Amino acid sequence: MQIDSQGLAGTDGDRKVQSVGMGSVSGSVGGRKSILPVEWCSKKNRGWQWGISALLVLVVFSWIWWSLWAPKSLEAGHTREVARLWTEGSFLDLVVGSEQQGLVAVGERGLSILDEYGNQIGLIRPPMDQAYIGAAWSESRDRLALVSRAKNREDQIIQVDMLAKSGQERIDQKQLEAALTAPEVIYTAEKGQRLNDLIWSPDGRTLALIIEDAQGAAVVGLVTPGKEPVQVGSGRNPAWSPDGTRLVVERPRNAPGPSELWLINRDGSGPVRLLEGEKPVWGSRGYLVYIQVTDTERVLTYDLEGAPLFKVQQRIGEIRSISLGSNGEPVSRSLANDDPLDSDHLLLAPDSRPGIYELNWLRQLELEGVQEPRTLLLDQVNRFHKIEFGNNGRTLLIARQEGGAVVLEQIGLREKLMRAR
Repeated sequence: MQIDSQGLAGTDGDRKVQSVGMGSVSGSVGGRKSILPVEWCSKKNRGWQWGISALLVLVVFSWIWWSLWAPKSLEAGHTREVARLWTEGSFLDLVVGSEQQGLVAVGERGLSILDEYGNQIGLIRPPMDQAYIGAAWSESRDRLALVSRAKNREDQIIQVDMLAKSGQERIDQKQLEAALTAPEVIYTAEKGQRLNDLIWSPDGRTLALIIEDAQGAAVVGLVTPGKEPVQVGSGRNPAWSPDGTRLVVERPRNAPGPSELWLINRDGSGPVRLLEGEKPVWGSRGYLVYIQVTDTERVLTYDLEGAPLFKVQQRIGEIRSISLGSNGEPVSRSLANDDPLDSDHLLLAPDSRPGIYELNWLRQLELEGVQEPRTLLLDQVNRFHKIEFGNNGRTLLIARQEGGAVVLEQIGLREKLMRAR
């Protein structure tokens, strides 16, 4: 049957669809003809397109805002024990390689090589009458610098090349041992000086270190191979900013008390006092992590009337963090305007449960029948030797003393949005 209506032609068998000059669309749906305006279809499609575009713009803007401007803080996540090292003496230093390379722990026995799971896979002993005191791994993980100390010789900074594909391969002990037989000497201390606290700049060209004189006074030095070394002022435990333009250093207070952290330019100018703390590390994501030591008092037992009976007074170290960005400039401007610095956050609190010393002390008091108030004075609960960011900045490695061993713990890190104060 032939149909001719308003210029639209077709047959039922063919069910053809044609556009006509009146701007409509005709088709067969369920055996019936439907006529929809072309303008309505176009507007509907454009609406979906605008909605999807707006959603993408919102997602991109939110990501940029989170990355650049959102006030964030660092939060500790899962904690696991990586390794337990019997040091046979004092623990000296720790450096972290890429995820596949593992770790190098510096102790009195030499260099302990650990895989990515914390298993000791090698030990490199120093030459006779020598010791390795400190270590630093370049950002690219292709160079290892060590402090070499020997009898009847001044301290030296030596440097060895690592594997060409150090980011993908585990440490080759034989290659490292061979390289340490003839290392490159890049700095030699003067008579009576001691060197320590090595750390490479982010570009791997300059080594910051501590130069300590015979009286114990320490200054921060910068050594660039091929150039004269320079000193940038007093301090210990230097930490490079992510962009390499500034450092945070630990300095003693003029009066007795905890150490302070200072922000300085890489030439030593523009010093700015940040806060109390020690052993700072500055991660690639702009967070400064440090140890803050505080005096605390804990009550272990009470008498029958509810008054404190046996107490413990001790100095404990807690790990805190503050966001400084790539170079600390916003914080520096804020402090220059006498604005308070109140954005540091507790990252990891020490275990406050009674330890072996407190339990033995309580047992002794019980045996002696003591009923008068007593106070036990203890040293720091957690003796942190080293804090080091993982190679991706999303983990923190902590080395702390526990009896005759050094325990290496890995802390997962995550960012969270700061609440308005």
